Amino acid sequence: MSVCSALGNTLAALSPGRARRLLSPWAWGRLDELCSSQSSRLARPAMRCLCLAARAEGHLEPVLRHLRPALAVLVAAPEVETAGLLRAAWLAACACEFCDLDTVAKPSDLGLVASSLLLEGLKRRRLGGVGAAIARELLRVFQARFNDADSDEALPALLVALGFALRRFPQSAPEALAPVLGAEKPPLAERALEVLTGLCEHLEQGVAGGCAVLQKLTRHLPKALEAMRFGLFRRPQPGDAARRRAGLAAAKALQRAGSAGSKQLAEAAFTVLLGDRQLRAGLLLQTLARKEPQALPLALASGLREAFAALRWHHPQLLALGSSDPILARGAAGAAKAFALCGRAGRLKWLRTLLAELCGGLAPGVPVPDEAEARLLAGGKKRPFSPKKAQEAAAPAAPEALLYGHFVAQQLLALPLSAATPAGQAEITLITEETR
Repeated sequence: MSVCSALGNTLAALSPGRARRLLSPWAWGRLDELCSSQSSRLARPAMRCLCLAARAEGHLEPVLRHLRPALAVLVAAPEVETAGLLRAAWLAACACEFCDLDTVAKPSDLGLVASSLLLEGLKRRRLGGVGAAIARELLRVFQARFNDADSDEALPALLVALGFALRRFPQSAPEALAPVLGAEKPPLAERALEVLTGLCEHLEQGVAGGCAVLQKLTRHLPKALEAMRFGLFRRPQPGDAARRRAGLAAAKALQRAGSAGSKQLAEAAFTVLLGDRQLRAGLLLQTLARKEPQALPLALASGLREAFAALRWHHPQLLALGSSDPILARGAAGAAKAFALCGRAGRLKWLRTLLAELCGGLAPGVPVPDEAEARLLAGGKKRPFSPKKAQEAAAPAAPEALLYGHFVAQQLLALPLSAATPAGQAEITLITEETR
């Protein structure tokens, strides 16, 4: 797999139709064997290499040779077994991604019917050609598996394959991703976020009509922000961090594409910045500070309160008085870098917000867990759910206002303030007057 990946990266840099004899007959035979293997994990990188090599040499017959049996499997789905279906989906998706199939074959030549893409929630569009027919088959198979509660195993990988096929016709992506982003199946929702990220990055490269599609994709921003906060206000479970990473990647991709909602992005970034060592939300905050420096101070108060509540669930030891854990220090340093990029007006608003939180003695309320979480707090015993008892069980030993003030003071101390410049002197004077 690593050899195929390295070879594919080399072939991707070649211009189509420029190389007459790129691979030896032995190499072509080896790629054919790997593409014909029953393992979908091996068939995917091998088909990528085969498509790129055929495109560089200017003849796509090797691609069509593997595509015909794969499409026959897709047409016969969902009766086929999961392994064969995934392998066929990957072969078809790679062919859609790397080859211009509409110029070398007709849908009827491959056993497909040229018709409009039609899926529940999609509008009718006149999309002809082999690529459209393959995308239609993948959509049909995915919908059949999605509606079948007993076919959960194949859905995540099948969705990723569908995402590659949709890159040829991204206009269908916003509607196609809507039901799976809200799915209750964690692996499926995580893969949907990855597909959303890949589509945004693909459309950023100047695809025709990409700007209009990106505007439609921004309606999925609330789902990405919800995934960024996934599991922060309950006891941690396996898979929570992976969902948050996928949500952060999708939110960053939508932000680079010019989506609105900078304040909401900043609030979510502040929430996940201070307690999760795996996320890189600080880079998102710095990007927002460069583009919209006024949005960060507006989101600072609510973001800090959410971060404080999340830390109490996941890392309560970091909130202890006198704690010097590097996790919180790294998070505060990431916020300080964004503060340095906000400009003079943005920095003053940032300081005023921090001082208001510090001197006002405000603190967020304790999140009330659901019944299942209340049972966990009770030691796993089935007791009647009581919000009051749940709050008492989740409340810290020290006074909440004192802990929150200490938490905000740590953020204030991490800011890069200097008396060497007039702006820095004004900021230090503001802090001195407000805390006197």
